[in-house]
Amino acid sequence: MPLLRIFTNVPKNKIPKDFVDKVMPVMVAALGKPVEKMICVISGDTPVSFAGQSQEPAAVADLVSIGSLGPDENQRITRALSQFIQKEIGVPSNRSQEYGF
Repeated sequence: MPLLRIFTNVPKNKIPKDFVDKVMPVMVAALGKPVEKMICVISGDTPVSFAGQSQEPAAVADLVSIGSLGPDENQRITRALSQFIQKEIGVPSNRSQEYGF
């Protein structure tokens, strides 16, 4: 069961209410796993220091999945997720970091 956790210093009121619903198709396409098996959590208003800066928008995401992860897959997933995060909550891709396990 893949688990995606996103921590961001973006205020909760700036995160769309349907963010977790909208990220699911991105993850289904990236992982090739059914949505019924996925969990997504986003925490806004979380103190994040990224490259020594804590006042600029930033995000950290970790993805835990059995299978569907590896060097090539991680690059593809990271690209898709960082583009989605930038579009939905305004965190530039150079201010987000994604990890896969």
